Amino acid sequence: MKRFIFFLLVSTVIFSVEKYQFDHSEDFVFKADLNRRLEHFVPYQNQNRIGYLKVSSVDLFSYVILRRALKRFQKKQVAFVLLEIDAKNRDFFSAMNMAHLLEEMDSKYDIPIIAFIQSQALGSAAILPYSCRFIGTTLEGVLGAKEGDTVLLDQAAGRAIAEVAKRFGRNPLIAQAMVDPHVNLVLRRGKIIDAAGEQDAADISLAPNGELLMLHEKQMINLGIADFSLPIEEGVEIVAFEEPYLARMPEKDLVRFKGSLAYFVALLMHPIFSAVLFFVCTFGMFITFTSLRFRFATFMALSSLLLILFLGFYAYAINWFEVALFILGLALLTIETVFLAGFGLTGIVGALLAFVGVIGIYLPQISVIDFSDRAMIWIALFPVFVRFGFLMAGLAGAIYLTIRLCKKDPEANFVRKKMIERGGEAGFVKGLAIGELPPVGSKAIVYTSLRPIGKIRFGASIVDAICERHFIEAGQPVEVIAHQQNRAKVKEIPLTEV
Repeated sequence: MKRFIFFLLVSTVIFSVEKYQFDHSEDFVFKADLNRRLEHFVPYQNQNRIGYLKVSSVDLFSYVILRRALKRFQKKQVAFVLLEIDAKNRDFFSAMNMAHLLEEMDSKYDIPIIAFIQSQALGSAAILPYSCRFIGTTLEGVLGAKEGDTVLLDQAAGRAIAEVAKRFGRNPLIAQAMVDPHVNLVLRRGKIIDAAGEQDAADISLAPNGELLMLHEKQMINLGIADFSLPIEEGVEIVAFEEPYLARMPEKDLVRFKGSLAYFVALLMHPIFSAVLFFVCTFGMFITFTSLRFRFATFMALSSLLLILFLGFYAYAINWFEVALFILGLALLTIETVFLAGFGLTGIVGALLAFVGVIGIYLPQISVIDFSDRAMIWIALFPVFVRFGFLMAGLAGAIYLTIRLCKKDPEANFVRKKMIERGGEAGFVKGLAIGELPPVGSKAIVYTSLRPIGKIRFGASIVDAICERHFIEAGQPVEVIAHQQNRAKVKEIPLTEV
């Protein structure tokens, strides 16, 4: 009888050790009792203000909402944030940005986050729970990188999730095995290791060889990924509050995020709407610089530009560097087309700077990508390339429509009509052939200022011209000294020589 009791005691101890210690590798921090950790990070107060947000997708829309919600929770000085997750996505770039926000909330602002997997956190959504200090799940919860036979993440994403897992003391091998089928995850003598082809009689396989590790509720608890699990009960709105420590918390003041502006901004940040805004902005600028009519086209361009900048600052907190680049490029373009009446090196540099600036405004947060990992660059930048493609479609549409408007019949199109009304000042009167230019030595009058390109009047004709050096103001007499392509090269002469 004594031997039997001793055997039961030893078996109980061994089972307890296996259950609570086998999930920690040598570099792991042993997890303290959940209540003690909750008491340490989320102590009871007289009034416990709690931030609450549901995440049902992982994309640019959800990133904007999460960012604004966390800002609101900071201002409200919540004790912790409850993030309810029920999502599956492929957009790993947005997922990494969201993970960065969650980690920053804990490390920078000392506001811990409890991630609660309501039903699923699949694909790119799998990185979100790993970015939180506490993880809870329902009995139906599942965490992984695939849905059925469809793999939602590339192997390179596993390395990124593994790095995030380390920050809160979770086993990085488990995170990587969720994405990489080559990780042979086994339990060997109380430790989780990657067998990597080595076999041992004591090994207990945690995932079939060549298969991705899918974590259901029991695996999440036993492997130390989730801290607690709860059944779904009817009539309970927020299941996570049924956890014993949270259930006993007095005076819970729930802070929900209700940002109508944030939802509207997030909608406008969709690639299609972004492309439309970019199209309107660039088309308005093209018409402005082409016809030099600073009215409706300029208003349209500036309104779209201000909206783009507002969306960028509101959604991303973009740096001033991108804005400065864009403004500098726009200034150079204005100087070249309006004041110099041409399009040379200054205009080209201005166009490039403006283009790089607006792309930087639309595609921020590139710093979250590990550029040393080529595979990681591709899977993370794929959504960026998609967004870039939409912007290029908007730019191409603006160029095409501008060209079509400029080629239409003057009487049928207001743009061309206004160009002709402005005559040589607009700089778009059809140039003469070289044989039709004024002969070398001819005298003419400057029609529009030469800075250095402009127009001169020779008899009844308006001729494209370029001055030898400096600027020549309108009304000054000039002499043709050469022919340069379809322009007359001129120099200023005294009035007495006219």
